[in-house]
Amino acid sequence: FDPTLVLSGSYGWRVKRRDIGRFLEDVRPETAWSIASDEPLPEDAVAGRTILPAQFNDDAYCASRIRLGVIADRFISGHKLKAMFYVARNAMVLAYADIRDEFDGIPQADRFVRVISGAADIKKVMADLAATPAEDLRADFATFKTACLERFSWDRVGTILADTVQAAADCAGCAGCAGLCPPAPPQRRGCSPGCHTMGCQLASRWEEGGTK
Repeated sequence: FDPTLVLSGSYGWRVKRRDIGRFLEDVRPETAWSIASDEPLPEDAVAGRTILPAQFNDDAYCASRIRLGVIADRFISGHKLKAMFYVARNAMVLAYADIRDEFDGIPQADRFVRVISGAADIKKVMADLAATPAEDLRADFATFKTACLERFSWDRVGTILADTVQAAADCAGCAGCAGLCPPAPPQRRGCSPGCHTMGCQLASRWEEGGTK
């Protein structure tokens, strides 16, 4: 177990800059903790703290340790890809947004996908993993990782994406389709209940396929 907190993502969006700033403020007193990122963090949020390279492209490095992948975003949307990226790179997931439903029923998910609210929660996770014998920890994480790959099959996801793209191509255009599109369920992300945009159709199909 390597207690390094690893980050992945870009921060061009103001809300993401806000949330990464909140995370760094949460852990600022923990000066001994190592933080690594695959992209430059906002300078005003870093405030002089050393940020290490995440080395996600080094397969051997990632495979040799279990790290802590942080999802600093507080908004609940679009975190599955980042969570699965962390798992694929041998990092358990610490999320400020509650994404536990995405992993419901997956063995060891309650251990390797944790919702956190600050440094105290991170300390608890570090203590739990540090107290686990290395061989047991690696075996448990391997079980979790394999189950994730089976649940989130990219072939299955690809089929959902292809079907959705085809459905959109067959539609004459939602702005003037006069009801030709099938009714859409109430949408997330602030869309109106009657929204038939590509993004909302994709979101509903994703949920129907169990891969939201």
